[in-house]
Amino acid sequence: MAIGLSLNRAFGASAIAAAATGGLLLGAGRRAGDPLSTFTMMGRTLLASRGVVVEVVPSAAALLGGLHHVGIVLLWGTLLAIVAGALRPVARLLLIAGGSALLAWASAAVLPLLARPDVGAPPSLRVALFVALALGLLVGLWAAAPSHAARR
Repeated sequence: MAIGLSLNRAFGASAIAAAATGGLLLGAGRRAGDPLSTFTMMGRTLLASRGVVVEVVPSAAALLGGLHHVGIVLLWGTLLAIVAGALRPVARLLLIAGGSALLAWASAAVLPLLARPDVGAPPSLRVALFVALALGLLVGLWAAAPSHAARR
């Protein structure tokens, strides 16, 4: 691949970011009394945008919200990781931080509902969500880097 990491490594790095953001949302829900409450809100927001009301089966909304969140974070994270993978560490840090900030702005201003990683998330969690995305990607890229012994 001409730009950045291989798709395999980029996907692995974004999986760590998805775990970090998912853990943040589960922890916030746990503090509120129901670990799945943030995913349920996300799922209800997605379903309400299509005219479906899910009051009877909140677990379906939680499942939809969780799957959507993980899928979108994997998509955006993989794209960022592919571009940032070829950069030196400081440039990688700046690109991931800037890319996450740009994604946060775009999510609030211009992205359609289905492309937003924070759809339906409480406003108090949105900044933390994009910070967790950036940190998860940085850790994932560090973990995906070939070892020094393999470079010789």
